[in-house]
Amino acid sequence: MAKGTVIAAMNIGQAAEDEFHDWYDTEHLRERQRVPGFFVCQRWIGADARKISVAT
Repeated sequence: MAKGTVIAAMNIGQAAEDEFHDWYDTEHLRERQRVPGFFVCQRWIGADARKISVAT
């Protein structure tokens, strides 16, 4: 199996911030972790700009 890193950087713009973070952390990341080949899923949220995040 090929090895690599998936990097997703996003600015959630007009989305409801709390709803987006809740969905991403409780649903989206858990779904990715169940996909064969995904070993570690992490996300960082901007300290001064909570609408900006990066996930690996």
